[in-house]
Amino acid sequence: MATVRMSRNVSEEIQKNAKKAYQKTNPYLHFDATMGDRIYADLYTEAKEILNKVRGFEHINSSNIVESNERINIQIEGIDTSEYLDPTSNSSYGGRSTYYDAIDVPLTRKQWFFNQNGRDKDVTVPKSNPIHAEIMKMLDHNEQVYQGYEENRNKVQEIIDACVTINQFLKAWPAGAALVPEEALQKANERSVRKQQAEERRALVEGMETDLNTTILTSSLLED
Repeated sequence: MATVRMSRNVSEEIQKNAKKAYQKTNPYLHFDATMGDRIYADLYTEAKEILNKVRGFEHINSSNIVESNERINIQIEGIDTSEYLDPTSNSSYGGRSTYYDAIDVPLTRKQWFFNQNGRDKDVTVPKSNPIHAEIMKMLDHNEQVYQGYEENRNKVQEIIDACVTINQFLKAWPAGAALVPEEALQKANERSVRKQQAEERRALVEGMETDLNTTILTSSLLED
């Protein structure tokens, strides 16, 4: 394969493609509406009865007290969620700029909540509830995914840093061809094809040149 330099743009594209491959094979776990409904049913039932009564008061503006929402905002007993990466953030692969404050879990439909001016932490999931262990398992899984991504990114970067050209990169890591931008790979292959064609032409001539060279040399020695 011909020499094509490992430019900054190419190395960034390789990392971007490596990131996509890692995301596809190592997905984060996300809180879904099934879990949200379970949390609401387990921990908000008693409050829901009070909310329904408040909504039924004829002369009270209940909108100042209750509100409907299709998400439930949770905290977890004994856990500081700000220590855990929020996988819904854009930076969840390749950066830890966004952590949880409280965890926002979807519901299958709108439910009633107390109006809390921003709905910060509607409910705390206690350790005694089985959902607590499920949530912790998800959080720990996502932490492992993130740590694995960091290790994967560093390994890819180490290979990139060791290579001046795409040729060197592919010789060091043949499977890495899947991460090289198509344009750069085609460029390298085109140069490789031209080199191969030149070698084939040279091989063709080598099979004939002895006789041809003799003719030319003899001709140059003979007087006109």
